Amino acid sequence: MGEKKDKSNILIAYDSRTGNVEWLARQLGYPMKPVQEFNGEEVQEHIFLMTHTFGKGSITKATETFLNRYAGNTIGVCVSGDRRWGNLFGLAGDKIRLAYDIPLVRKIDVRGYPSDIEAVTGWLQQWKDNAE
Repeated sequence: MGEKKDKSNILIAYDSRTGNVEWLARQLGYPMKPVQEFNGEEVQEHIFLMTHTFGKGSITKATETFLNRYAGNTIGVCVSGDRRWGNLFGLAGDKIRLAYDIPLVRKIDVRGYPSDIEAVTGWLQQWKDNAE
């Protein structure tokens, strides 16, 4: 009989260039680890990815490398961007959703607002409640 994963075991994987995504990840209150520190090891936790849009709507290389190995463990993604980019705002999140079939939970303007933290925390809690 296989061992069941603990549904409350969530790990935040983050990719932060300027520190905004890391700061936001810290606000969620879960264990966290930079995507660059995932080295192909098996992960027991459910992963929630927090990343940012690079350039004109691209997924960063570090996030792409992470997703190529851990997309199956990833329950959702939150992406930071800058609304001044118009239609390109948070475009990496849309690309991740389409390419890896991972729910896009929230696009966040730069460092975000308290309402963003509440929304993401609420989504994670709802996911945990539904997974049990």
